[in-house]
Formats: sequence, C-alpha cells, structure tokens
Amino acid sequence: MLQKVMEAIQAWITEHVVPVMNKLTSTYWFGVISDAVLYIVPFSMVSAIPSLWNIIRRFVPALPDLSPLTTFSFGLVGMFMAFIIPHNVAVKEDRKDRSMIAGFTGIGAFMLCMNPTITDQAMSSRWPSLARVACSPRWSWDLSLALSTSAWRA
Repeated sequence: MLQKVMEAIQAWITEHVVPVMNKLTSTYWFGVISDAVLYIVPFSMVSAIPSLWNIIRRFVPALPDLSPLTTFSFGLVGMFMAFIIPHNVAVKEDRKDRSMIAGFTGIGAFMLCMNPTITDQAMSSRWPSLARVACSPRWSWDLSLALSTSAWRA
C-alpha cells in the first residue's frame, strides 16, 4: 500500500512539477545565477569552518572566537556574487573583452548599496545584514581609479 502511494506521488511530481522546473531551469538568467552559485560553493564551504570551530569553542572556552571571520567571509560571498553574475553575463554574450569591467562594475554597485561610512582608518558599511566590508581608503581609491580609466580604453 505504501509503495502505491509513493508511486502515485512520484507520478504526480513527474507529470506536474518536472515540466515546470525544466522550463524554469532552461532560462538564460537562471543559468547565469546557477553558474555563479557553483563558483561560490567552495568558498562558502570554507567560510563555514569557523562556525564549526565555534561549536568546539563552547566546550573549550580557551579557544579564540572566530565568529567575526564568518561574518566577514559571508560578506565576501555577496561581493563575489556581485562580481561573478555580470562577468558571466558578459562571457555568455561573447563580450569577454568587457567581462572584467562588468564584474568590477557589479562590485561597485554592490558597495554603493551598502551605505558606506568613511573614516580616517577605513571605509565600512553600517548594514550588518550584508556583513561588513572594510578596506583601506587607498584600496578604494585604486579601485575607483581602475574602474574609471579602464572603462574607456577599449
């Protein structure tokens, strides 16, 4: 009896859900985003290591706290996605000569949306949900200079 129920559920899924999912996954933008996620998976697995470390830390309190590393690395995952999605679009559109500038433009748009605060020491965001991105003012100046000059070379 249980096997007949399972076969009926499987038949319903095959008949109704699979065609919709095939249509969804064959779209252009789904392919771009799924490729970007595949690039990010190894990094997100590595960034989960401090979370496992904090489980051990509950039993051994003398170990250092690595939770800021987790927050920072997940913020980097967002920045990597902001780079990879426009980069992949440019590559799929056979605009490989513009793929790097597309990716850096995505990073620039990502950082603009983070509402940065600039101090003498660093530039940081105030949105904890996107994690904190901190970089030296020199790095941000170099990046903006690179974006503004390389966009006009080709």
